[in-house]
Amino acid sequence: MTIAAGFVCRDGLVLFADTEEQEGYTKTSVEKIRTTEDDGRSFVIANAGNGYLADSLVDRLFDALASTKKEKDVLPAIRTTLIDFHRNEVALYPCDDSGKRVGLVMGLQLSGDPMLLHSDATALRRVREFAVIGYGAELKYLAQQLYRRNMPLKHGVLIAMHLARMAREYVQGCGGESRVATLSNHKTEILHKFDVWADEQLFSALSDVYRAVLLSIPDCDISEEAFENCVNWFVEKAWKARSDMVQGREFNKEIKEKIAAADVAEKDRFGIERFYESAPKPADWNIMDRRRRLKKTKTLASLASGKSKDQP
Repeated sequence: MTIAAGFVCRDGLVLFADTEEQEGYTKTSVEKIRTTEDDGRSFVIANAGNGYLADSLVDRLFDALASTKKEKDVLPAIRTTLIDFHRNEVALYPCDDSGKRVGLVMGLQLSGDPMLLHSDATALRRVREFAVIGYGAELKYLAQQLYRRNMPLKHGVLIAMHLARMAREYVQGCGGESRVATLSNHKTEILHKFDVWADEQLFSALSDVYRAVLLSIPDCDISEEAFENCVNWFVEKAWKARSDMVQGREFNKEIKEKIAAADVAEKDRFGIERFYESAPKPADWNIMDRRRRLKKTKTLASLASGKSKDQP
């Protein structure tokens, strides 16, 4: 069933979904966010529910958008597509009703501001704040705690990452990697998985300290010095988390550039055929070699420092 959600922000929309799909006792990794841009129209869809039906419905919606010429007819075309799809394809699908559920969170931008849409079966509505669907909708209360009207897009991205991570940890049926997409200024973008993984760690890194500060505020049995120590502890951890995030983003940028360069070098070699050619040099095997070399350098420096201290 998965989780998918969308947030309305000051400067655009944020959508996210997990990538795990279960069928019987097996799990597979699938992409549940798809985007299209055509003739000044931008459309991004995240789905939850029956994967086969959801993929078929998204195909039909993209076709409907492409074939609708007048802007005023786009929303009616989406609504008509939803109704026709459920009347025909869903009705004939060979399983019970509980296995036919399909929910969509859609970001659409025509000539004006982007709008967030939510469909549950044949019902279509415009969302003013946020929508959470799928099994992960049980975590909607987290979105309510963190969401604020007119918040910037970057804050919506962080909330999306936090919800996706919590769903993977605590909700059955949600798993895999997180996918986060944005729609702003008629441009859709799916964030790189390196950036998603790095920013997902923010809330978890501070959660223990945050709880300690929150519980100490009404505790009159602790001294002012103890409370100040708790607050200072949180501040120190927050600065460290910020520093780590900045460094992580710089490192991720370098890694992505290396991957892009490698992709260009491999563009004329497809699939398994590239492994039939000569193997790369050991230094080129892993883009993470820099971290290993850096760790080795620090270890040698530390040993040298300790040796110098021991010398008379």
